[in-house]
Amino acid sequence: MTKRFPPTSPEDVTAFAVSSADIELTWSDRSTNVDGFIIEKKDSNGNTYSQIVVGQDVENYNDTGLSEETIYYYRVRAYSNNNNEGNSSYFNETNVTIHAAPSDLSAAAVSDSRINLSWSDNSSYESGYEIWRRVGEDVNHSRVATVDADMTSYMDTHLSSSTSYYYLVRAISTNSGSDFSNEANINTLAASASSGDGGGGGGGGVVCFIATSGCMAFMTREIMVTLLILGFGIIGLAGWQKRFRNPHL
Repeated sequence: MTKRFPPTSPEDVTAFAVSSADIELTWSDRSTNVDGFIIEKKDSNGNTYSQIVVGQDVENYNDTGLSEETIYYYRVRAYSNNNNEGNSSYFNETNVTIHAAPSDLSAAAVSDSRINLSWSDNSSYESGYEIWRRVGEDVNHSRVATVDADMTSYMDTHLSSSTSYYYLVRAISTNSGSDFSNEANINTLAASASSGDGGGGGGGGVVCFIATSGCMAFMTREIMVTLLILGFGIIGLAGWQKRFRNPHL
């Protein structure tokens, strides 16, 4: 009788949480004499391994209906229906955490270029939080920042004045991302006259060489003192020049 060998173990087994209730499991089939794959799963609640069987040429499995704040462990092996071949060994165990999504996201505009965000941390195993943002009529959010675990606030800066910003936040860790929080949106404040283009006043400030009543309203005390010193200096210089020209004065 010809000796048969068991299937080769699958490789590259990875698990990724695609939501707060779903994990996508993938692997690579390295065998030609395989009839299917056996997935074994357990969780951090102390349960023993349960088996899930999938068919030949399958290299992924979507595990649904999972619980938040739970770690799930997976291992995969190939099997053969030929009794002389048996099953492969298991590939190394992999695990992934299902995170609870943050909640109560709120946004506050504190200037024409800064918005402060805050949210509630509902996860125990996250490595950080991602902040996602869209602007105005844009449809898609893009990730703009990542903060450390247990953080519940973020300051978004260098924004445009009088502009609508929309935010989402989610908990993350290796191979895992929670559902997004509620969306929060707010407009930045209008640009202030002193920092904007400023109409009729020469842009970002006022420069006066003649102390008219209209210009004096914009002068600071330091500018007024400087002008007075310069004025007295000019008067004194003129008097000295006059005496130099007419020593009998």
